[in-house]
Amino acid sequence: MHPTVDQLATLAGVSRRTMFNAIKVRRNGCDELIAAGIDGSVSLNLALAMLPFDHPSQRLILAELPTIPPKRRLGFIKILLGGVQACTAESSQHGERTQ
Repeated sequence: MHPTVDQLATLAGVSRRTMFNAIKVRRNGCDELIAAGIDGSVSLNLALAMLPFDHPSQRLILAELPTIPPKRRLGFIKILLGGVQACTAESSQHGERTQ
């Protein structure tokens, strides 16, 4: 019998929500993002912020992170995400197909 998420969270000493967020990163993150989360070089919060990007974009962001002070990394990702959303909205207004 497999353990429940609640049991796993208790074993790990984290909340149920944290466990679900970790599962989300595991399912949707690129291998490098998952590894960075495991080794602690990327926080769970930062990894979650990167999930809207595709795997190649996640890899590019990970490569850029060492050049950004830790306290500014989440803001950097939010700026990138805002730019992507603005481009998508603009493309939709012009009737262009988005991928």
